[in-house]
Amino acid sequence: FAYDALSGEQRPLKPLAADPATGEGLTVLVSERNDRGWVDVTDGPQWLADGSFLWWSDRSGFRHLYRHRADGTLLHPVTSGEWDVRAVLKTDEEKRRIYVEANADQVSGSQVFRASLDGRAEPVRLTRGGGTHQVTFAPGDAFFLDTVSDATNPGEARVCDADGQVLRVVARLAPSPAAAEYRLGQPRFVAFKARDGYPLEGTLLLPPDYDPAKRYPVFCPVYA
Repeated sequence: FAYDALSGEQRPLKPLAADPATGEGLTVLVSERNDRGWVDVTDGPQWLADGSFLWWSDRSGFRHLYRHRADGTLLHPVTSGEWDVRAVLKTDEEKRRIYVEANADQVSGSQVFRASLDGRAEPVRLTRGGGTHQVTFAPGDAFFLDTVSDATNPGEARVCDADGQVLRVVARLAPSPAAAEYRLGQPRFVAFKARDGYPLEGTLLLPPDYDPAKRYPVFCPVYA
């Protein structure tokens, strides 16, 4: 039995284990702390059949999955890299695999990775190209349907094999007829650094007749 203990500042996070019948034997399984901000409350732990569990953590600077023994001892990272795991899509304990959604290309997109529950290999990216990918697995995981869209592609559905190779595009959305009535600028995804050096991502929408030799006013909406 496990639950989370948080202070009012939400800086330390400690999942605790105890006997569910008596409340005795209370122990700390994992200790997470962030002195620069708050620790996000996760949906974990995710328990596996052998009694170990998967735990979400930002300890590397990116959100990844870690596998721990039932007593909280760290076994190994399950995922790693300069990207965040957003969701666990499927866990296959028989084949020792896990499928996750991640933001490998850009923070506004999503990709799908296959990782080893034993931590013996680097995660393998299955979805091809940028944009936002949503997948549906066939029984046995021999194939999956990848529905993808991006800033210039309204969307298409692809049948892929187990390793992500695109076998066939089964559906493709055409641009809206209404779009032909307007002169739309093309979006560009850009990255820049804040004053403290932290990298930020943004979208730059240029006029359809953009001339790099000219100066243009900038409209910048912010989230405040």
